[in-house]
Amino acid sequence: MAAAAIAACAAVVGLRACARPESLTDWRAAVRGAARDAVVDVGGSGLVLLAVATAALCAWMLLPLAFLAPGPLALALTAVDVRRSAAVLLE
Repeated sequence: MAAAAIAACAAVVGLRACARPESLTDWRAAVRGAARDAVVDVGGSGLVLLAVATAALCAWMLLPLAFLAPGPLALALTAVDVRRSAAVLLE
């Protein structure tokens, strides 16, 4: 159970780091920012986990859908980032 929780946290931080613009030039800054965002925005982290679970389930049910899984994951990560930036603007 603990290994699953650690893997889920690593997946969320890794995916959020990939979605950050600074991941192109400075991976360490991207991972630090993603870890901070994962802790601050727990709802967004839950949405990312749901997107990963949905992609994995679709790929498991029908193997050719595995090639389409990165698209919805990218959409979910973009939506979480827009959701977070809109919340910051409203405050």
